[in-house]
Amino acid sequence: MATPEMFSRTHINDIEEVEAVPGIFVKMLHHTDEGVMVRQLRFAPGAVLPMQDTHELGLEMVYVLDGTFADESGSYPAGSILYGKKGSSHIPASPEGCTVLSINFVD
Repeated sequence: MATPEMFSRTHINDIEEVEAVPGIFVKMLHHTDEGVMVRQLRFAPGAVLPMQDTHELGLEMVYVLDGTFADESGSYPAGSILYGKKGSSHIPASPEGCTVLSINFVD
């Protein structure tokens, strides 16, 4: 049976947002020493990651919460889910701005 002591709770508004690179803001929701990460990423309009994002440790799943996420393969509106296989790479961007939930797994 679940008890209150078994769970940690917070609200997304209480998590610090850090500007990782110009125009891309990160809220780290969970991470492990092995490299698993769950993040909320907010892209300002016109933001582009200035480097290749390579998924070296495992699968990356991106769920577009609002706006339109883009990379060199296309544009993905709110509700889209992208799966980047281990070893895949892309350059994330958002011409109009967006918020995504990004989960990085370790194989």
